[in-house]
Amino acid sequence: PNPEETFYYHIKVDAHFTLILQEIMAKGAVDKLTTDMPEDSKLRYHYEHEELKFSRIYMLGLVDCELLFLSVGSYEQEYFDRKTVVELQLIVDEMRELVVANGDYS
Repeated sequence: PNPEETFYYHIKVDAHFTLILQEIMAKGAVDKLTTDMPEDSKLRYHYEHEELKFSRIYMLGLVDCELLFLSVGSYEQEYFDRKTVVELQLIVDEMRELVVANGDYS
C-alpha cells in the first residue's frame, strides 16, 4: 500500500464499530490491532484491504450531535512508540481545541 494514498470508505456501523466508538467516548483514545478485531468486523475487513496492521483511534469531539474522530494507522508496526504517541497527542490536542471553538467537546 502507498502510505500517501488516502482511503475513504463508507463503513457501516456494525456492533464492533459501535463498541469502538463507545470506548473512545469513554477513554478519549483506543489502540486496535487489526488481527485482534472480530473476523466479521466491517472495520477489520477495510483495514485488511488496506493492509493496515495497527490503528489508534481518537475522539475529537461532538459537533451538532455528530461524533468526530481520527484514526491514525500503521502499515508496518503493531503499536506506536512513546515518541510517536506524544507527537500524535499534541496534534490531537490542537484538533480538539478547534472542535471546542466550533462545537462542543465532551
